[in-house]
Amino acid sequence: MIEQLLVITLIGTVLSIDVTLAGQFLLSRPLVVLTIIGFYAGNPAAGFVLGVLLELLCSDMLPLGGSVPLDTAVMSAVAASSYFLGESYEGLNIRSVPLLMALISGIIFRGYDLWFKKKASGVFFYLQEISKYLDKTIELAIAVNIFLTIIRNFIFMIIFSALAVFIKNMFYLNAHQSLIRSFIYFDGMLPYLAVAVILSAVKHKRYVV
Repeated sequence: MIEQLLVITLIGTVLSIDVTLAGQFLLSRPLVVLTIIGFYAGNPAAGFVLGVLLELLCSDMLPLGGSVPLDTAVMSAVAASSYFLGESYEGLNIRSVPLLMALISGIIFRGYDLWFKKKASGVFFYLQEISKYLDKTIELAIAVNIFLTIIRNFIFMIIFSALAVFIKNMFYLNAHQSLIRSFIYFDGMLPYLAVAVILSAVKHKRYVV
């Protein structure tokens, strides 16, 4: 399982570069990330369905302008690890559990990301001041920032992915049957919840000009 966890985290890390560092071709969106991981896990259909649900829930989360959305690549890697790895309930994987883990990790990562960028901007400003004395200082600073961001993303993803798998295992092994069945019931409501999120976002944008 450790090897699978590393590969899933690596896929999420590579695609997370597309969020803000390079490209922004939307390769970091849940539909793409989870479908690719689904192929790796041998169940592309399950990855696609999970990706669609998380995509719908995150449909309004785009890195546009001054907006700081939840990192969908991080969320997708955590959701995939929680869904494809570890225990299952009578052969059934409950989608609402990994999606909940994904949302929690996304919220925590956003706070960590803002702190990291604040610290990095201070260093970058200092290097700008001394750039006239040192050749290629800015280029080096940008390269170092990209490298550190990638390493940071990988470490965060693997820690929270492992934690998500552990929590899911504990949930399946120790939770009361009625609680597990309530999550199964909630799974059936997920598509309706996702559509409600989209309609709410569309309605909000209609009145915000």
